[in-house]
Amino acid sequence: MAFAAVLLGGCANAPETGRSQFAPSTLAPVAAAYSEVEMATRLALADDQACRGEECLEHYNFRRRVAGIAARLEKSARVVYAESGATLPRFQTRVVQKSEAGSLSSAMGTVVLLDGLRAREAEDPALALAIAREMGHVIARHHEENSTTSIVISVLAQLVLPVANLIRGTAAAIQGTAAAAATTAASVAGTRVVLATYRPEQLREADTIALRLLAHAGWEAAAVARSGDALAARLDADPWAEDYRAALRRFDAILAGPAPEPEASLRLSVALTPAGE
Repeated sequence: MAFAAVLLGGCANAPETGRSQFAPSTLAPVAAAYSEVEMATRLALADDQACRGEECLEHYNFRRRVAGIAARLEKSARVVYAESGATLPRFQTRVVQKSEAGSLSSAMGTVVLLDGLRAREAEDPALALAIAREMGHVIARHHEENSTTSIVISVLAQLVLPVANLIRGTAAAIQGTAAAAATTAASVAGTRVVLATYRPEQLREADTIALRLLAHAGWEAAAVARSGDALAARLDADPWAEDYRAALRRFDAILAGPAPEPEASLRLSVALTPAGE
């Protein structure tokens, strides 16, 4: 019971929706580190594609574009969420030379874009959407929520399965690597089930936050939609691409709906300028 009380203490509410999140402050440091390791593992599994010759200059220029866009969005994030009580990390955005297109982030505020986006000729508004969505996941503490859930389920699997085996009188028959494998399988399966229930709402929250950041930073929704659609047509059929296309559909729904209030409207024809100007 003491273990459960520690875990349940300090649960948070997500920005924008107020959804109750399982992200106890007691596990925040561990969850943040877990999230960073998970992101590094995902990057390690993606195919490397180092630049060669003139392509390295293109990669360098792409990194500069990404840095400018990210700086502008972070500045907006600190204004938009200044009064919400949200604790924002210092965002660190980088580009990794991978053949696939995509983006990742962690609870510590690391945002990673894969160089495959450059190869697919992603324009600035399309990149801004990708970065803003990752910042949205960080601001809404989705990584902490997911990491905490994974940690807790893993611990519970370690505690519950041995007890269940003893109750059934089969502990002697399930030992060593077999017991470890059963515990790990149960933990992974349980984690996937729970995280799958979080996913739809997390995507909606990240997209809502992204829209606010883009609006404040001066990108028009219609321009983002056009640029995003052009990129989406060049993307593969993978989970990241499907999530990106789903975000564009939400943008289309917003554009098709009633006009927003003046203070929340998306300004027209604002070109990207260096941060601080």
